[in-house]
Amino acid sequence: MKKCPNCNTIADESADFCPECGAKLPVIATDATTIISQNSSNTVQSAFNNPESHVIPDSNSANNGYSAYRDQYMANSYQQYSPQKKGLKPVHIVLIIIGAIFALIILLAIIGASLEDSSESTDAVDNYVISNDYNQDESENEKTYEYSKGRLDGDTYINEWANIKLEVPEGYIKGNNANYNSFSDGVTTECGLYLLSPQREMYAIVFIDASSQNYANENTLLMQLSVVLTKQNNENIKYTAPEKFEDITIAGENYTVAHFQISSYGVDMIQSYYVRKIGDRFCNIIIINTTKEENDALVSKITKVD
Repeated sequence: MKKCPNCNTIADESADFCPECGAKLPVIATDATTIISQNSSNTVQSAFNNPESHVIPDSNSANNGYSAYRDQYMANSYQQYSPQKKGLKPVHIVLIIIGAIFALIILLAIIGASLEDSSESTDAVDNYVISNDYNQDESENEKTYEYSKGRLDGDTYINEWANIKLEVPEGYIKGNNANYNSFSDGVTTECGLYLLSPQREMYAIVFIDASSQNYANENTLLMQLSVVLTKQNNENIKYTAPEKFEDITIAGENYTVAHFQISSYGVDMIQSYYVRKIGDRFCNIIIINTTKEENDALVSKITKVD
């Protein structure tokens, strides 16, 4: 049986449209990619029905280690900052954020399928060695860290394994558990940081298992991402992939970046992916903002762990 995503009416499996409201019914999933696509569609519908609950942190939860925000503070924040800044409408930004999540989930489904066919163990511990530059005897002073998605210490995000540290940018608030889960599948990816501005600009740091041979380096990952994003184009939202990928230095390390142009209901934005492969994982920094320069300025605030 099929369930209508619009009115929850139960319909026959062979039906393509809801007999009650006429909405198009979801296709029954036959593989991991189809299942994830259907779940993403439900997430988009949920965001339109109640966008505030999708992006605003729950003031009564721990929010993955973050401090709780009182309801009164959030109400005042949204009165002070208008969602119409630079012509942006909240519903359009929600669409863009969901599009980014949808693209990443499809990419992760492909990686997950490859991992199932692999004979290699997924329990291997990945180590990243950070040299202690101030000591002359490197052999005795190398610091080795096991993989971690990082942690928050007050308003500072710290990840020794990736050797990155970031102060939460001014004007951004910390995401709730639903925001983090939208970028995590518990197998191939984890979300280490999720931030939103009052205008719903997004800043996320996501770690992806790179064990699949199909994604041996940063370029292959970004090329696949370009295909996934541009396939989502419709009359309301259009992604334009960059002609080439660029190199950028973040916290002393080289990252490969792809800046995607997004046109949503006449509003133009930039969705940037900064990717670096560390051992068998990718560190993926995702920023949605109004210009490429603003995105580059935000990642420039990332420093090494002392």
